[in-house]
Amino acid sequence: MERRILEFNQWKNLNESDSDSIVNALSRMFGGRVSKIDAILSDIKKAHSEYADEWEDVITDIDALDVEKTQAKSDPAEVKKIDRMVARKKQLLEALNIKKAKDIKNLEEKAQKIYKGNARLKAYWESESSKLSAELAEEMYKRAKELSDDSVSNELYSKYEKALLKSKERDESFREKYGKLISQERQSDSSTFNFSLDPYLKMDQASFEREVKDMDKDQLNPLIKYLRTERNERYAMMDTEREALERKSSSPKSDIKQRVKELSDRYMKEIRDLRTKITIAKKYV
Repeated sequence: MERRILEFNQWKNLNESDSDSIVNALSRMFGGRVSKIDAILSDIKKAHSEYADEWEDVITDIDALDVEKTQAKSDPAEVKKIDRMVARKKQLLEALNIKKAKDIKNLEEKAQKIYKGNARLKAYWESESSKLSAELAEEMYKRAKELSDDSVSNELYSKYEKALLKSKERDESFREKYGKLISQERQSDSSTFNFSLDPYLKMDQASFEREVKDMDKDQLNPLIKYLRTERNERYAMMDTEREALERKSSSPKSDIKQRVKELSDRYMKEIRDLRTKITIAKKYV
């Protein structure tokens, strides 16, 4: 039986706030191909999630080794041993990344065979896959912020910004042609911790480790959450103050640049200290 194809003006009349009705319309038009694309997107998310868990374990190990290296700086043999262990961990990261890229490429090729020759299915795939890419990049950035390597989190934040921009562009393009298929952004949950653990912020790292190594999980978990909240607040304050400085057009650019650098250095010193303390506390959970 010949499948009924909606005219473009019928697509425009679809209720843009009802994503389900549009997906159902696509499904009626293209049978199981929409479901197959959704299944591939789900598989990509699963592959990424598995990679992210392994990635986080390895990065956490590297963080812990960096802490050990700082403590063992007076023992050259131990430092050399730790450097070799870190090098092996980084090789493992590279292997994990290659495997993830290969798995996702295979899934994307499967999707290409499904939407090939159909502009609407291709647009649906591009919209949904770019949205997923933004979500996955954001997830990796959030994980990286809990660790102590600034270069890793900065790199992932850059990828998230690019993925989010592409997602918004494709969402707008798709809605303009076929209606709104991408759901509204989910509001992130926020947690409030009603306790004060300020003394831990002022401790040096050696004193901090002596304090936490005998704590039980019921004490460590709230402490870790508190430290993460303090770290995130410093990120937010740093960004807010930096943007305020950069908007002051009356000051010479060289002065603003220097003040932004001093501001960033001050906050990043505190952030790095908090990150290291989080890593130390997690070691004893």
